[in-house]
Amino acid sequence: MDPDSKWVHELPEKMYRDDAMWFVGHTQGSYMALCVPSEAEDEFILTDNSYSVYEGPNEYGRDGKSNKEQCLGYFELHTFAPVSPKIMVVLRSVVLPEPHEDQNPEAKEHRDFTRSLFLDRYGPFDSMLADLPVHKAGNSYSNIVDGRLVFQEGYDGRQTKDDKFRFPFFPIGSQHVNAINSIFLINCVRCTSFVFNSKQAFARTLEWYLTAPPLQVGKILVGEDKEDRLKTLKKLEVVSRSLGSKKAALWIMPTLPPTIQDYQKIWLRLLERHHENKTLMLNDERKPDGEAFKSIMELHALTRGSSEADAAFFDDYELLGGSYDTIAIDSDQVVRMQTLSFKIDSWSNGIDEGIRQRNRELLVNAYLRLPSHRLWLYMQSERNMIMEHEGFDLLSPQIGWPGMPERAIVRAKDLIKPDRLKCLMYIAFKTDTTFRLQAPLNVWTGFTPFIRSAGTIIECGFQQIKDLVRSTNLLATAIMEVVTRKKADPTWASQLEPEDRIELIIRSTCRKVFAMIMEPERIKHQLSRQVIEDLEKVLFTLIYPTPPPPFP
Repeated sequence: MDPDSKWVHELPEKMYRDDAMWFVGHTQGSYMALCVPSEAEDEFILTDNSYSVYEGPNEYGRDGKSNKEQCLGYFELHTFAPVSPKIMVVLRSVVLPEPHEDQNPEAKEHRDFTRSLFLDRYGPFDSMLADLPVHKAGNSYSNIVDGRLVFQEGYDGRQTKDDKFRFPFFPIGSQHVNAINSIFLINCVRCTSFVFNSKQAFARTLEWYLTAPPLQVGKILVGEDKEDRLKTLKKLEVVSRSLGSKKAALWIMPTLPPTIQDYQKIWLRLLERHHENKTLMLNDERKPDGEAFKSIMELHALTRGSSEADAAFFDDYELLGGSYDTIAIDSDQVVRMQTLSFKIDSWSNGIDEGIRQRNRELLVNAYLRLPSHRLWLYMQSERNMIMEHEGFDLLSPQIGWPGMPERAIVRAKDLIKPDRLKCLMYIAFKTDTTFRLQAPLNVWTGFTPFIRSAGTIIECGFQQIKDLVRSTNLLATAIMEVVTRKKADPTWASQLEPEDRIELIIRSTCRKVFAMIMEPERIKHQLSRQVIEDLEKVLFTLIYPTPPPPFP
C-alpha cells in the first residue's frame, strides 16, 4: 500500500476483482475504531460469521419474474472484527458523523451530501450506531484544538510513508455493546455456535436483543430466509429462558408489497386505462365494460388490498390535482411516509406518552403541508394497512356518515378554502378509523373529547358558515340558549366548558340550515344534492361533532 494509492488500481488486477473492491471499499470508505465496554459486566460475543456481517440499510422487494422476495440493495455503515470479549474492532463508514472533522462547516456539508447520495434511496434510516462515541485515529500531521481538526503548519495534504497514527481505545456503554451484539444475533441464522466469556453477560445481552423493539434492532423478517430467521429467534428465546429470562421475544414479519417500481408501473398503466375509458364515456363512444372494471379491481388488489373500491378512487385523486406526472413519485413517497411514521412510533416506545403523542402530531402537521393528492394516497394506504392487520372493515357506511368520509370532503373541495381542505380530509379519515377501531362507541358521547380537535366551526373553511357564525343574532341566540339549558339541565353545563357550550349550539344551528345556505354554491359548481348531504354528515358528525336532535 503505497502513499500515492497506486495499489487501489493494481490490486483488482492481482486478485478476484469483487474481493479486491470489497477490500478497497473498507480501507478507503471506512476508518477503524477500537471499542471496549465501559461497564465491567458487559462483554462482546462471537458468532461463526461475526467477521462478515454489517450494520446498515437494505432494501427488500418482490422480484417481478420469480415472485420471490430478495435483497435489492444494501449499504455497509459498520463492519466488525471481535478480538476478545473486551475488545471490538469497528470499521465505521466515512459518511457518518465524525466529531472533529464536522466542526468545519464545509467538511460537514460535504459529508451530509455524500451520506444523502448513498442512503436516500433506502428512505428514512437511522443507524443503530450513529452516535457511537468514536472518531478517526490521531496522526502526525494534525492536532485537535478545542475539538476541531487543525493541520500542522506546512502540511500539503499528501500522504507519506513516514505518517504515524494513534488508535485510542474508546469506552462504549451497555446500549452500544448490546447493539453490536444484536447485529451478530440478527445474522446468526446459519451459525452453529456462540462464544462468550460470562454466562451472565451473555444472558443480559441476549434478553436485550430479543425484547428490544423490532425496528430498533432490525428484527423485521423478510426475504427468502424469513422462516429460518423466525426459527432461529424462537430457539434463542428458548436459550434465553433457560438462562433465567421470563420475557417473550418480539419481531415483525410483514407481507411485502410490490416494489416501488412495480407500484409505478401499475399506477401508470391503470390510470392511463382509466383516462381512456373516461374520455370515451364522455364522448358517448363507449360504456363501462368488464375490462375497465377488472383493471380497477387489479389496481386495488395490488395497492390497497381491497376489492370494494371502484373507479371513484381515481376520480378523487385527479380532483386533488393528481396526474400522470405525480402518481409515480406520490407512490414512492407514501411508502417513505409510512416507514417514517412507523419508525418514529417504534423508537419512542417506553418514553412519556405525552411526548410520543406530540411527535405524532408534529409528523402529521408535516404531512399536511404536502400536496393534497399525495396526502390522499397516504390516507388510503393507512386505511388499507389497518384493515389488513386489525381485521376491521373500514369501507362500509356507518350510521351517521358514509364510508370513507374523506371522499365527501374531496368531492366538495370547490366549496372549501384551500388552506383547510387537507386538514378536513385528514380529520375525517382519522376520526372515522378511530371510531371503528374503538367500536362500540356512541357516535356523540364517545366523541366528546373531539369537540376541539378541529377548532371552532368558524374556522371550517366554508365562507357561508363563517358569515352565518359572525351574525350577531346567532351569537346572541347561542348565549341565550346556553343560559336556558343550564337552568333546565345543570349536569349538561357542568360537563362542558362555557366556550364549548356556545360552540355546540352554534354548530347545531349551522347544521340545521347547512343545506339551505350551501344551495347557491351547489348549483354554481354543478354538484348533486347527495354531495351536500354526505358533506353535512361528515362535517357535523366527525369533524365538528354536534349533539344529535332534538339538541339544542
